[in-house]
Amino acid sequence: MNDPWSAKARFSSLIVLTAAVVLSAGVGAAPLEPEIRAQVVAADRAMIGAGMSGRLDDVFFRDGEDFKTEDILVSFQCDVQKAHEKRAFAILQKQLKVAEINERLRQIGSLSVKQIFEIEAQVMEARAEHEVAEALLKRCEIIAPFSGRVSDVVVKRYEHVNEGQAIIEIYNPSTLEVEAIVPSSWITWLKQGYAFTVFVDELKRSYNARALIPSGKVDPVSQSLKVRGRIEKPDNDLLPGMSGRIVITLPEDQQNK
Repeated sequence: MNDPWSAKARFSSLIVLTAAVVLSAGVGAAPLEPEIRAQVVAADRAMIGAGMSGRLDDVFFRDGEDFKTEDILVSFQCDVQKAHEKRAFAILQKQLKVAEINERLRQIGSLSVKQIFEIEAQVMEARAEHEVAEALLKRCEIIAPFSGRVSDVVVKRYEHVNEGQAIIEIYNPSTLEVEAIVPSSWITWLKQGYAFTVFVDELKRSYNARALIPSGKVDPVSQSLKVRGRIEKPDNDLLPGMSGRIVITLPEDQQNK
């Protein structure tokens, strides 16, 4: 996937920004509110992969549908894993019963220390085997880690998938942010909490936002800096991938620079 903020894109963005500032610096105007291209992204997003190889049993949500935390997003056909878990549970119960009986024998001195240790080891082994079986069984379902929305489903029901293969992409609509490229010199005043406006082209609508912590590095070629802003009241129409521009008022000490 190409980086939307590649060096070429950064350079082009700065050319547009520079032109806007120069034009606004003419007679009777001041560079108070430069406009910068921006893109909407989700802070909480994930492309979830398969935790196991196998055939899918069901895909419960389609692209664009909402879900809640701990909803089952995808399930696998897991007859073998279920049988292994049942077998491991039965063995564990058997060993626990044997240990209970032998504890009574120990109390009356009918067991040696070696026999007691062997019984305890067998119980621990059976419990570990059951825990492994339970862990493998949990892989048969993909559980939603947070409440959100599906943004892509790359598989179909009954398909066979490999472990690690991309299955479903999700994001949290309440954590939408905006990313933009600004001159690196702005780092002296564009601090966390600085207010600005985002105009989204697709919706022809503006949203209030506040700057988050800027990127930890400056692009040396374009002398630019990636910044993010938290959109304060995103609505259901706003989607990741939408683009637009941010309008930001420069501090007074920066307006004549």
